[in-house]
Amino acid sequence: MEKILSHLWEKTKQDPWTYLTWYAVGKPATLWEWSLLEGQGDIFLYPVLGTPYYDNRLFQFTRSLSLFIYYPVVLSTLIYLGLRLLRPAWLDRIGLKDRFRLDLMLGVLVYFTVFHSLLSPYQRYSIPFRILLFPIGLGLLLKAVARLSPVCGAR
Repeated sequence: MEKILSHLWEKTKQDPWTYLTWYAVGKPATLWEWSLLEGQGDIFLYPVLGTPYYDNRLFQFTRSLSLFIYYPVVLSTLIYLGLRLLRPAWLDRIGLKDRFRLDLMLGVLVYFTVFHSLLSPYQRYSIPFRILLFPIGLGLLLKAVARLSPVCGAR
């Protein structure tokens, strides 16, 4: 193990930018990618003989809708993280006053992401945590739209 770590340290010293971007951006992005790169692809880790996502229009719609909103939700979650760390008062301005639940979910996501980015970002481990992205990301998006939209009575 010591040889591996010293080898990685030497490579990092030779090209720190590559390793910094890989650990800070590349690994987390891989972890939260929609399509499971290590599996069959798309939403499937293992090959399936049959699934309602192939045959049922309602399931096809929910999969398409989830894919359509997935990256905006991820981006909104990242914005929430940035605001929470750098400008928490801004969250009060858009009406997110009771943030305990969102902060708890965000803490779980950050811990999980950091832990797996330091090790191996196997996407299959992110599947149970992806549900936490939606209340955070959609919560911020909907509050911001409602606050900023003249139709919804922005103040």
